[in-house]
Amino acid sequence: MSEENLAEIKKLIDSMQSGLVELFDQLRELRRLLGSTDESPTSDSLTSSSLFSEISPSTPTEATAGDIDTTDDEPLTDSGSSIVVDETVSLVLDPITNELQSSDAPADVIAGYVQAAKDFLIKEESSNNKVAHDMDVVLKFLHARGTKGIRPKERDNILKRIKRWKVHLSAHAES
Repeated sequence: MSEENLAEIKKLIDSMQSGLVELFDQLRELRRLLGSTDESPTSDSLTSSSLFSEISPSTPTEATAGDIDTTDDEPLTDSGSSIVVDETVSLVLDPITNELQSSDAPADVIAGYVQAAKDFLIKEESSNNKVAHDMDVVLKFLHARGTKGIRPKERDNILKRIKRWKVHLSAHAES
């Protein structure tokens, strides 16, 4: 595949992820207007947490229906399919990466996304303690920054960490 095609595909993926974030925001607003939620978010971290609460592990398709038996309560490593784990990890972490790369969102908004991702991906009984600890380090930094923006070097550092999280979570699921 040529580099032009690869760059075009990456742009398309980024565009789709941005669209998904906007779609979740619109759905949340519609729910609020319809009165189907009992409580409305009061802070950005609650808003971002509710965004990620909409993401659940991939549902079985006809081709893989016999291989997948996963619920939100089970650790990702029990899914039996590293492809499903890879997709789930990407669905949760890629929007954070996209947000870091494409906007000047304040640190507390990114912290909300990272906290929601940690809550979704890291289970108490899982052996992803290194990733959980690294996420805690990033969260502590982001909370310390508060409503300030994230500097380019810090942004690059967080992006590198997210790549490591993805690799570790995906590789750990295969073992």
